[in-house]
Amino acid sequence: TLPALVGYAWSGMTCDFRPHRRRITRWLALGHPIAWTVVLLAVIGVWISFVEPRRAQDSGRAPGAALATHLPDGAVIWAHAMVEARPEVLWYARQDAKRDGRTVEVRWKPHEMKQTAAPPDGAFLLLKHQGPQSTRTTPTELTRYTERYPDHLQEIARGQVHIYHYVLMRYTANPKAAATARPAPPQRSPV
Repeated sequence: TLPALVGYAWSGMTCDFRPHRRRITRWLALGHPIAWTVVLLAVIGVWISFVEPRRAQDSGRAPGAALATHLPDGAVIWAHAMVEARPEVLWYARQDAKRDGRTVEVRWKPHEMKQTAAPPDGAFLLLKHQGPQSTRTTPTELTRYTERYPDHLQEIARGQVHIYHYVLMRYTANPKAAATARPAPPQRSPV
């Protein structure tokens, strides 16, 4: 509908409108029909120069790719707060693992994680926590899980996306047996 409106206004400015309407249309067109094109191009330039780079910094693409390097083939990740805060981190991790020929299954487990339930043996937990400067006093996912399963969790990686900090942990149901036979995380293939 915008092209039809522009055509109507252009036609009206040149001859079809009465003098009063022509003045109003010229005023809305900033004096010349091409003026809005110039204004919009300037806005696009500012947007691309200042807003887009900041969006890239806040993106979950790089943290997701970093997370994928720590996930073996067939990995199962339980997550709750990070799914709600920045779901694209897990999506990018899954996509990067897939590109490297590995399957990663992400499970959003809000009820289980609110109850601090144990995941299956060998599963990963992506736990959101507050950064070092946080003044939050309520326990985070990381605090709840490390207090409940102190010997069952192994920290694999830490990261941050925008203002959110997270820790990737691997859960082991029998920590003594796993300590003797723990495989190294897979390395990312060069592409």
